[in-house]
Amino acid sequence: MTDYKFDIDGKKFSSKEINAKKDFDSFYKGVQAKGKAFYQKGWFWASTGLATIVLGTLLIANIGDLNTTLNEQSKTDPVAPDNLTEKPFINPPFDDLRVESDVFQVDANKGGIFKSRHGSILRIPAFAFFNKKGKTITNQTVDLKFTEYKDVADQIISGIPMTYDSAGIKYMFSSAGMVEVRGYIGDSAVNLNPEKPIEVEMKSNYSITEYNFYCLDEKNKKWEYLGKDSVSKPEPKKLTQEEINAKIPIIKKEDIVIPKDQIDAELQKAPEYQKRKRKRIQIQAQIDELSLAIPSPPRKADENTQKFSLDIIEKENPELSPYKDVQFQLAPGETINPIHANTNWNKVDLKKLEGEQLMVTFSKTNSAEEVKYKVIPVLEGLAYEKAHEEYLNMQSKLQNHKKALKEVEKKIKFFAKQIRSQKIDEGLVKAKLERLERIATLEKAQFTNKKIKAEVIRFFQVENFGVYNCDRMKKMQKKEPEFLTTIHFKKDVNEALIIDVFPELNGIFSHQAIINEAYEGFENSKRTIGLVNNQIGILQQIDNGQMVFKVMGKPRSKSDLAKWLEL
Repeated sequence: MTDYKFDIDGKKFSSKEINAKKDFDSFYKGVQAKGKAFYQKGWFWASTGLATIVLGTLLIANIGDLNTTLNEQSKTDPVAPDNLTEKPFINPPFDDLRVESDVFQVDANKGGIFKSRHGSILRIPAFAFFNKKGKTITNQTVDLKFTEYKDVADQIISGIPMTYDSAGIKYMFSSAGMVEVRGYIGDSAVNLNPEKPIEVEMKSNYSITEYNFYCLDEKNKKWEYLGKDSVSKPEPKKLTQEEINAKIPIIKKEDIVIPKDQIDAELQKAPEYQKRKRKRIQIQAQIDELSLAIPSPPRKADENTQKFSLDIIEKENPELSPYKDVQFQLAPGETINPIHANTNWNKVDLKKLEGEQLMVTFSKTNSAEEVKYKVIPVLEGLAYEKAHEEYLNMQSKLQNHKKALKEVEKKIKFFAKQIRSQKIDEGLVKAKLERLERIATLEKAQFTNKKIKAEVIRFFQVENFGVYNCDRMKKMQKKEPEFLTTIHFKKDVNEALIIDVFPELNGIFSHQAIINEAYEGFENSKRTIGLVNNQIGILQQIDNGQMVFKVMGKPRSKSDLAKWLEL
């Protein structure tokens, strides 16, 4: 056993530096270059006997110390695993979410033509399938699984790597369309006969020819360049009137809405409108005054019902003067007591009851004595005729004022209608001009987009089952690197899978973010998301080494993912 232990505190290397030093081939060549091994030297064999004796003695003397040292080391040294778990090359990030596929039942003897849910066509020749032994499959049905990855959401869900290494530089794939083709009989995979490839007519929204054609080499974990696909040239197509109307509807007069405050503002500027408005206010005041002045219609006395009148001295009782010529006809059920009629009363009070009835109370100034009668005011003879005529005249005057008010309001409404109609006509002309401008912009955009984005057919052949992609490489512009101290994903984590999303290029760029290491983001990324344990987070900020995500959760469908990415 050693008496001392030396603690060597040397320079600490990063994981990148350690990996850079792991060039064992160079090390081995360096050792070989120094000459023969010591056991190949002549002196080694000449002194073998002596070496054996000495070595045996040393082994016997130190065997105890060696066992003790090994036992102590076994207690303290960690045991490295035989191998580290490696992630699959195609690694979907969500356990139970996949891009929807078409499965076609193919008669191996006949092949066939099949159309996918997105409109792509597959032409499969007869006897196109091999079993695992390389023999042609006959008299069986093959399940052909065909999956199309149309956009960035599909790419994320697929877990298929969308980068390409060339001369040590990693590029992002800008995809015009990617498909996956697999064949099965039951649960067993089958192979394609390379001499009878499947012809694919893939529908794509990208018409330019700058895309290359690649196949994913899953064994060697890289994309294999296959050349170019063929693209059907889109025929120049002008938008039909129906298509234009569907995108930009025809403007009708009833579609124009003029706000009331805008019409009111125009009316305030019109002198004629102001004049009629003042006239309406004047007439309305006269109507209100007449309505208050008009009495109830006079009632003619009933000759067969008891009545009495008041002997009024107007100077002493001016408030009773309106009742000077009025007869008070007893209400049903009332009877005059003759004694009351012959009594001298010096105080009379009139109180309005329901309908036409009044309550007349007779009393004396220095006495508690009083009598009451329910009566109805009536008129007789000339008094009735005069009151009735006056009532009719006032009613006629009131009706004339109401008629005049109606005429003024009619003219005001007509004037407002004219203003509104004028404004609608002006708005209609303006809306039609704006529509023509929008149509011109739409047609220009349609013409411009045909060069880059248009629905076309991309033709290629599939000689082996796997993943095929029509892509062009894009070198990404990196931001200044930042040293990460924290990755906050609801709680702090050590690392996260980062995906920069570029919908306009139809591409994604995946890379890792690890704490205590430098992180490089990319310019022009519409969204940057992080994935930790099937959960998606939207990157909010990187500030002073702190990477912060807003965690959205686990997407249940593609629409969830598209919503979070704002596609």
